[in-house]
Amino acid sequence: MNKTSHRTSLRTTLHVIASVAKQSIFIILFCINILGVFSQKTPLPALPNFLFYTANNAIFTHNTLPANKPTMIMRFDPDCDHCQKQATMIKENAALFKDCQFLWVSFSPNPVQVLGFQKKYFDNVPVTAYFVIDKDFKFDTYFTDMGDSPPQIFLYNTERKFLKYYKQETPAAELATYLK
Repeated sequence: MNKTSHRTSLRTTLHVIASVAKQSIFIILFCINILGVFSQKTPLPALPNFLFYTANNAIFTHNTLPANKPTMIMRFDPDCDHCQKQATMIKENAALFKDCQFLWVSFSPNPVQVLGFQKKYFDNVPVTAYFVIDKDFKFDTYFTDMGDSPPQIFLYNTERKFLKYYKQETPAAELATYLK
């Protein structure tokens, strides 16, 4: 085989390899995109059965929440700036939430922190707010692991049917439109 035909053969081989590589990359990216579409997470259609604990270690379940009230469930961290801003917005607009209830679920194992957050933002505020600790780390199991950091906000109507999910702090007026 002479040098010219060897180069031509080598170019042809490289061209075929490049073509196959491009097709393979396209197929891989297509599959990743399809898997992403089918794996998008959505919250459960109704308030799930859950079990958390109050700061004094009493059990708090879905049955503890009064029925027939719109409900906001918020996963929070007492040290989270966004969670503190969300609490401030609700506190400053408490009148919008007079007929609602809030369940603030913390993954902080420190009850003193949770009680401090409750006292700072909700003492003498006319809203129904419960503060619990997810000491068994089951929130994601109960409410679907949305893969987001706190605050995570789940809204439910009076029949305990899921309405809306927020993955960040949200203006109080927007939350109130769903919690009627």
